[in-house]
Amino acid sequence: MPDIVLPGRVPHGLVLADVTGDGNIDILTALPDGMGVLPGNGNLTFGVPIISTTAPYKFKMVDLNGDGLLDLGMIMQQPSFGTEMIGTALGNGDGTFQAVRTQTGSSVFENLRISDDLEAGDLNGDGTPDLLVLNYASNDVSVFFCNPDGSLRPHERYGIGNTPQFGTMADFDGDGRLDVAAAIGLPPSGLHNAVVLLQNVGGGPAGTPTPTATPASTPAGSPTPTPTASATSTPKVTPTSTPRATPTPRPRATPRPRPTPFPRP
Repeated sequence: MPDIVLPGRVPHGLVLADVTGDGNIDILTALPDGMGVLPGNGNLTFGVPIISTTAPYKFKMVDLNGDGLLDLGMIMQQPSFGTEMIGTALGNGDGTFQAVRTQTGSSVFENLRISDDLEAGDLNGDGTPDLLVLNYASNDVSVFFCNPDGSLRPHERYGIGNTPQFGTMADFDGDGRLDVAAAIGLPPSGLHNAVVLLQNVGGGPAGTPTPTATPASTPAGSPTPTPTASATSTPKVTPTSTPRATPTPRPRATPRPRPTPFPRP
């Protein structure tokens, strides 16, 4: 097999997949001028790179919109410090990709690589792959739930430990939901000398529901109003005046008869 020479270009990352639709394995790599696809000829030789979209820092291949074509999930190139951007680019099936659609990721005020790895998998059970990004500088992970059109919703962040750098997703507890495992650093060395598991407890926002036909009388998704009991005004009880007891006259004591004096002679 002849060597593949890319004069003046340093490739970053490598994935093997058929993205041209001819049944041959192609080579995908990030090049300085964009995402490069070296189309396979099926005989251990490859054509010149097909360049499209924007060059990422790291990328994963996954069908994000369910059309049967491989798309890109990407950690974009980062400025010296500030905010990380995470992007997706839909595949056209001919070795090219559409323009990147980005979503804001983690943010720190340090001159460090913020996000260093990403994985793809359905984390909320809606049938659409989502993106998990490991944030080295902010000591957490970002979960980007994916919309059916391949765009990303705002991320949700979960603390996972010091400087997570490598990670994967699998159902570690057999409950049918993808969990997260990541290599983190423990003090005092700070080296990646521990693995931590983050259990998926079933949550994340679900995808936008598809409307279903319902009887016209009941709007879809609207709760049937329950009549609320109106407070009946209770008339005030007017106190009945109780007549005062008529005092019984106390009988006067009968004066004792005074003795009649005898007449004087």
